[in-house]
Amino acid sequence: MELKDLRIFVTLAYEENTTKTAEVLNYVQSNITARIKKLEEEFQTPLFYRHSKGMTLTPKGRQLLDYAEQIFYLIDETRHALMDDELPFGHLRIGTNETTASSKLPQLLASYSKKYPDVELSLRVERTAFLLEDLFNYQLDGAFMVGPIEHPDLVSTPVFTEKLVLFSSEPIQVHDVRDKTLLTRPNDLYRERLESWLEDEGIYPKRIMEFNTMESILNCVNAGLGFSIAPISLVDSHKFDRPVSIYGIPESHANVQMIFVHRKEQHLDSALQKFVTLTKRELD
Repeated sequence: MELKDLRIFVTLAYEENTTKTAEVLNYVQSNITARIKKLEEEFQTPLFYRHSKGMTLTPKGRQLLDYAEQIFYLIDETRHALMDDELPFGHLRIGTNETTASSKLPQLLASYSKKYPDVELSLRVERTAFLLEDLFNYQLDGAFMVGPIEHPDLVSTPVFTEKLVLFSSEPIQVHDVRDKTLLTRPNDLYRERLESWLEDEGIYPKRIMEFNTMESILNCVNAGLGFSIAPISLVDSHKFDRPVSIYGIPESHANVQMIFVHRKEQHLDSALQKFVTLTKRELD
């Protein structure tokens, strides 16, 4: 098996089309087909299902993709470890949740890109469970998450503390919750904090409406549909059409520690080191 064949396989796994793969890699299409056939003969198993819309991975193909991504990650790690210097370069893949991406990261990413222009930054916005999966699958170099995260294979660095608040387009106090609609997301960590506090108070919202994104919730609060809970930094940074009423909740439920997480065995090249240093300086 040659690395060139493995690179063709990975590209085809994502493109799911030999024509597009040939364009991406600047190969002729027949070469793509021949290389994939060679891999399948070598492993003695089909790696792709062929159908009218293109090609999709078989279970064995997905297994090979996992290994291939780790192989190319380790090649990059080796290159960085041997060639790394004080001037960062290469590709840095960062993950985060939606609220941090909206309120805290724009200025940080802009500062980093201006300071280290040879680093290609990419940002993935997802829930914590998916970010952890991407870390373990070598698809992210690091991620911002709500702490604590305790895992023997991960290193967590506290970076800043968020303060959660209730917010509504109408005046709101804790007892008003009984007559209002809570706008939230499924499996949301902030919602868990809110429900824990309201349970202590013996108070429950009139109804609950779930949305897929925080942006939808902010817009619906702005329209007067109900109230929600979010970090004060996000509420302050959003442009509402009308004044928004903010209610602070007890510190035991309000304070959220944000951490930056990376794999323990990972070589911290200068690109990631500089990112962590800048993060602690600008967000702390």
